[in-house]
Amino acid sequence: MTVRSIDLRLETLAEHARLQLGIPDDERPDPLDLLARATILGLIETWRIVPDPELPRADAQWDGRAIYIRRSVTERAQRGDADASFTVFHELSHALLGHNPRNRGVRDRRRQFGRYIEVDEEHADLLAGALMAPERLANVDQFTDAAEFARRFRMPIEKAAIRLEELKRRHRHRHGISRRIIQSGLEFDTGDYGLAIKAMMNNAEPTKRRRR
Repeated sequence: MTVRSIDLRLETLAEHARLQLGIPDDERPDPLDLLARATILGLIETWRIVPDPELPRADAQWDGRAIYIRRSVTERAQRGDADASFTVFHELSHALLGHNPRNRGVRDRRRQFGRYIEVDEEHADLLAGALMAPERLANVDQFTDAAEFARRFRMPIEKAAIRLEELKRRHRHRHGISRRIIQSGLEFDTGDYGLAIKAMMNNAEPTKRRRR
């Protein structure tokens, strides 16, 4: 499966999940409320808040049937903490993707375990990003600011930057733009280098005149 086909599959899954969960147009859905809705809908069997020491190596965990979350993470999520919110969306994404628990058995486990887990984690991150910031609501263009995007959808800045870059890539693809040059507030399609260079030179003329 190609990277692009995976992206489209995850985007479609995110849209369907948001519709099923009753949040198609919500820019900042309550992550804990989503777990309750997911339980009612049968998307997960249950979810539990556990004391932090019960999850010594992770903030949350999907075990194939239920999602377990550290108490401190749920408290931060309730306060609107972006990292905690992303953690909940990430674990919900594991459930929606039907990922097996991390201790699943495979043949030649030492060779395969890390590779499978790495792919699962990457896909869960991508789906979490699509769930938190759907393309339809994001309305991204090449000028969309990462920090503002992160605040709008209450995402960690590093995760928001990854999601935003993917949406900008799609924007460029839709508009036939292979690459953008931003110069003095103007946009140029680098497919026409002559036009870009001419415009940049014209833009620099007032500066040249002032130096004389």
